Amino acid sequence: MESELVLNVGVEKEACPLGLAPTTSTTATLVMGDVLTICLMERRNFKAENYALYHPGGALGRQLLSRVKDEMITEVPKVYLDTLFKDVIYEVSNRRLGMTIVYDRDENAVGVITDGDIRRAIQKFEDIKHLTATDFMTLGFKKIAPDELLTEALEMMDLNKITTLAVVDSRNEVIGILSIHNIIDFRNPVG
Repeated sequence: MESELVLNVGVEKEACPLGLAPTTSTTATLVMGDVLTICLMERRNFKAENYALYHPGGALGRQLLSRVKDEMITEVPKVYLDTLFKDVIYEVSNRRLGMTIVYDRDENAVGVITDGDIRRAIQKFEDIKHLTATDFMTLGFKKIAPDELLTEALEMMDLNKITTLAVVDSRNEVIGILSIHNIIDFRNPVG
């Protein structure tokens, strides 16, 4: 049988000092297999959803199928613009998420206070006793829709160097919090 194309992965010399163990040749074969797989995936327009379909039982399949709504916490930590510093600390500590959403009196979410904001306030202000959330909150916050994939949420957290995301509905109202600690098992899929 004749072939029109030969993909030669032969090596002149193995890395093994005795020249006996297949070291360099196995690496070359592995690289060629990866290249062929990638080319085939591109040619067939293979997507993450396809992988999840063919590998649904493993952690990687779960990662590709799981949505934000599956892992979000629905008890949203909440303070108001005029909430005193000590009460903000209580809310952040009590909910164990390292953050709280800040609302105005019309129940609009307007900002966020994180553990980092609290530490910076302690360093910046001499009299923290009279501080309110307005004095040290971060205006706005990172958010994600409940139907987004967890992989998208992880990417957003990594990109912004944060550990939580507000989950918002179609009216842009906060309906939950997604914490990296709830989805940490997706970072290192096994099988």
